[in-house]
Amino acid sequence: MTSLRPAHASGYTVILPPGWLRLDARSEVGTEELDRELDAILATVPRDSYGPLITQARRQAHDVLDRARIAGALDLYLPLSGMHGGPVPASFLVRTVDFHEPPPDLLASHDPEATSLRVATMLATSLPHGEVRDMPAGMAVRSRRDVAETPDSGRPGTRLDYHWPLPSQPLKWALASFTTLGAAKPEDDVTELLIGLFDAIMLTWRWRPALVI
Repeated sequence: MTSLRPAHASGYTVILPPGWLRLDARSEVGTEELDRELDAILATVPRDSYGPLITQARRQAHDVLDRARIAGALDLYLPLSGMHGGPVPASFLVRTVDFHEPPPDLLASHDPEATSLRVATMLATSLPHGEVRDMPAGMAVRSRRDVAETPDSGRPGTRLDYHWPLPSQPLKWALASFTTLGAAKPEDDVTELLIGLFDAIMLTWRWRPALVI
C-alpha cells in the first residue's frame, strides 16, 4: 500500500520573494516540478544564440537539487526567475537535525522549553558567529560562516543557518541553510544584500499544526 505524504514538508511556512520556487527535495516530484518551471522560464530564450547557456542553467539547477537531496533536505528553494533581470547566486534548503545524544544535564530535564534553550545555547557557542534570536515564530539560533571554493561551485561564498527547535520536540530541530556564491567577504554588497534577504525570509517563518516535517 502506498503511503501518502504532502508535496512539501508541512508544519512550517515561509513567505518567499517573487521568482523563488519551493521544491520537494525528497523525491522525483521535485525534479519534475523543476523541469516544468525551467521549461516555462527558458521557453522564450533563443536556443540558436543561447543554447549552451540554457544547457548550463538547467544543469546547475539540477546539481543544486541533487546536492540538497544528498544532504537529506526536505525542501529546496531556488530563485529561478532571478531578480531585476539577472541571476541570483543563492539558494536555501530545509532539513531536520536530531540530537540523539544530548549532554547528560539535558536528559534530566523534563521541561521542553528549558531543554530547547539549553540546546540553543550549546549551538550558539559552538557555531561560527552563533547567536540566539527571539523571532516572531519563537527562538532560533542564527550562525554565519564563509564557504570555501569547491570544484562544484568554482567560487567562494557565504553560508547562513537558522536552527529552529520543533514545537514540543526540543531534541529535534529544523535547519534552514542559505548559501550564496560569489564572495565570502563581509563587505561585499551583493552578499550582504542576499544575506539581508534571507534574514527577512526567516522573519516570516511560522509553525503550523499537524507537524509532518
